[in-house]
Amino acid sequence: MSEPLKNLDARLNLLKTTIYENPYIPHKPTVKQAQFLMSLDLELLYGGAAGGGKSDALLMAALQFIEYPNYNALLLRKTYQELALPEAIMDRSMQWLEKTDAKWYAKEYRWQFPSGANLTFGYL
Repeated sequence: MSEPLKNLDARLNLLKTTIYENPYIPHKPTVKQAQFLMSLDLELLYGGAAGGGKSDALLMAALQFIEYPNYNALLLRKTYQELALPEAIMDRSMQWLEKTDAKWYAKEYRWQFPSGANLTFGYL
């Protein structure tokens, strides 16, 4: 098998094990989100109009490796309002995680998972 195909197989396996089988991610990614989540690049730009799934992709990416001990993810927004409005990314995390075994620490804007991993929200 050629190297690019092996790499594709590895990325598809990564998507399967860290997204599709992830109990903290309640829906399946769109094609564009899947491409984003399979990337092995250290930095990516993911643009588009409002309602295009960017926040869901970021939340999925933050939850992608949450099963690993000592993993930490930080999601930032410009203001607290952008972080906490209904349907904004922190509110969406509540919808996704409130019925799971993750624990919410409201004063710290942080979810902690049984693995010891954390997902924290902040603003600048």
